[in-house]
This record gives sequence, structure tokens and C-alpha cells, in this order.
Amino acid sequence: GTPRGRGMRRGEWSLGACATLVDALHRQGTDVQVLVVDETPETVEVRGPAQLTALLTLLSEATLCQHAPIAGGLLDDLRTLAHCYWIPAGGFVRAPELDALPAGATLVEEDRS
Repeated sequence: GTPRGRGMRRGEWSLGACATLVDALHRQGTDVQVLVVDETPETVEVRGPAQLTALLTLLSEATLCQHAPIAGGLLDDLRTLAHCYWIPAGGFVRAPELDALPAGATLVEEDRS
């Protein structure tokens, strides 16, 4: 999303939250599908240590970009998941894509209190 105010710090927090969540799920033996929303969205399957390393590298090299709508086909893929987490980078927590996520999707945001 578009950085607003503390967008870069929130973006870094969000990338770290994604890395932590995927690592924890992977350690539990869960296969994870990650949609990285960038100028060109990319889906990454994490089923083993090599894919986890590749995802963590991708996240460590990420930069914030302007928000743009996600293609419908990518959102359709998200609807097939057993569970979905949405981690907004840059503080853009009201993305229109949230309405298209599966029921029960979990919004992960930084505690700002």
C-alpha cells in the first residue's frame, strides 16, 4: 500500500510479521501459499526449507509501492484456501481486496496502542 506517515516502519513490521507467521506455520508442518502484492504480484508456495528461504529472501528485499488492485484470478485462488491471513504493508488496512477474501480471513496488524 501507499506509505502514510509511518508507512515505512509499518511496512517493515508487516514484512517481519509475514516472515514470522510463515516460519511458525512451516514449523508446524503446514504448507503455506503466500501472495506477495508488489508492482507485479507473486504467489509463493512454501512446502519445504528451500521455499521458506526463498520467501524470506523475497521479503527481505521488498520495498513499498503504490497500492493497485489485485487481478481477480489471484483473489479467486485465495478463496480456495482453508484459512487466509491479510498483512497490510504501509498501513493500508482498508484495501478493497479485503471484501473478496474468504469468510473468516484474519487481518494481522500492528498493535498501535
